Amino acid sequence: MTISITDITLDNIYTNATSTEHSTSVYANGKMQVVVFPSVTYNGTESIDAVTQYVYDHTNLFYIDGVGESHPVTWTRSDVSNEYLHDIYNGVESEAEAKTITSDIRIPIYFTVPYAATGNYKWVAQLSDGTDTQWTSTDESEIVNISAEMLSISEDKIEIYDMKKVNLATLRVIRYVAGSFPATHQLLEMASDFYGIDFTPTHHLRLVGAWGRGSGSKAAGFLIGRPSASELAGGGVRIAYSNTQYYTDISSVATYYHFTDYGLSDEDAHFQHFASYDNEYNIIRTDDSSHWEDLEASNIVTEQEYQNALNLGVICVKYEAVDMYFNWSGGTVDGDVWAGCGDLKMIDNYGNIIKFNMNWDYGINGEKPDWHHNWKVIDPVVVAP
Repeated sequence: MTISITDITLDNIYTNATSTEHSTSVYANGKMQVVVFPSVTYNGTESIDAVTQYVYDHTNLFYIDGVGESHPVTWTRSDVSNEYLHDIYNGVESEAEAKTITSDIRIPIYFTVPYAATGNYKWVAQLSDGTDTQWTSTDESEIVNISAEMLSISEDKIEIYDMKKVNLATLRVIRYVAGSFPATHQLLEMASDFYGIDFTPTHHLRLVGAWGRGSGSKAAGFLIGRPSASELAGGGVRIAYSNTQYYTDISSVATYYHFTDYGLSDEDAHFQHFASYDNEYNIIRTDDSSHWEDLEASNIVTEQEYQNALNLGVICVKYEAVDMYFNWSGGTVDGDVWAGCGDLKMIDNYGNIIKFNMNWDYGINGEKPDWHHNWKVIDPVVVAP
């Protein structure tokens, strides 16, 4: 048996899986999806799953222009959520609840809001098999109203919060300042294609900024992705520190030093060991006696502390040392290491990609240098994916 449109009645369209809401607010960031729920009544004998698929396949959305004419919605469509939240103020369930009844069956349809497509939109739904066609009401009270805006971001809405310090490593979180946005908003992770120097693959941390002795002997590592607490407990994420980072035998301009255990390229460099190379990148000496100490995760941060940090924002780590020499592409750098890094970007749980810079020496209230203890996110701007 197959489903026939004559067995289905298109009753309404909502912006929530369970309520009678017809309006929603979204960010026009190129990633966030607006979700609408056509509601139908089914009088046949096929399964709810079959009805859901039929309605998805045969439903089209139209927007109503200023003179009342309808036009097909051309935004990218999907039957699955990309897991970013779907309403700025309410979050919105990503799927309708499973139904065993035949009325008010709600089928989620997701549309990606194009970047910078701000404005107010009025949508109606059409169910059609090519012969028979049904429409939802065009009454103002039952039309779906979508408000699309850009995230209004500025330096005063982002802060760096210290979670815990152990030895010479400090666990920090880049997060939204409380009250800047609805409470559902959270920065998630870095979104840059390439930035900084990687740890070995099992460490998930990346060197982003570093300063030698003359500038305070600090380094910044950012978490890559959002590894789980169980990965942390299994050694997947460890915070390293060093009380001495000093290179010897720098006796020839033909000798190159890198944070790496293989000499392929700067993109492959590791923030864990170092080796020295001749000017043709042949390994001539390795030294594990003076590298970043690799401590068990439990010695630095507990699973719960890590999860708490993960739930707040983007995890980063500040490292301190008595002496540090950082090396990049052929020489020792006593100062800011930034060459080769791509743009710094992070993404939040609504799909907003925020490009930013860092002031690594913000000081005390931005007035007094403090040897790179205090950092500040500067020049944040929402960019296209």
